[in-house]
Amino acid sequence: MQILLGCLQQVCVVVLALPAAPFGIPATAFWIYVSASLLFIVGFIKILKELPQEHGIDKVMPFGRLFFAIPLAVFGSEHFTVTAGIAALVPRWIPAHTFWVYLVGAAFLFAALGIAVLVQARLAAALVGMTMLIFVLVLLGSGSETTRL
Repeated sequence: MQILLGCLQQVCVVVLALPAAPFGIPATAFWIYVSASLLFIVGFIKILKELPQEHGIDKVMPFGRLFFAIPLAVFGSEHFTVTAGIAALVPRWIPAHTFWVYLVGAAFLFAALGIAVLVQARLAAALVGMTMLIFVLVLLGSGSETTRL
């Protein structure tokens, strides 16, 4: 299992780094921009379809979910581009650090998309909130170096 995850990680590193090369920017920044831009475009198209039904100040409200979803997409893409750095934050007693980093990254990307286009948005937002709570409780409970000031 460890060998399979190691191979998967190396394939992801190479595949994620290739598209950024022609632009001369680091792969991390490239994928952050791509994920944020794509989510903004998809969410904006969805919002444009909703705007004719809204009146007055309510026309601004749909943008709130979009501005909540974009950072989730950025966090999700970082889980795929800065895997080693994020895996180092996972406490030692939790096995398969890389697996959890990829799983949470995919979950953040899917949650961001769901919130932006209103597909199971309440469920996605609730699960993201529970994920953040679990992160805080695990990091505080483990006495991690990242929680000490």
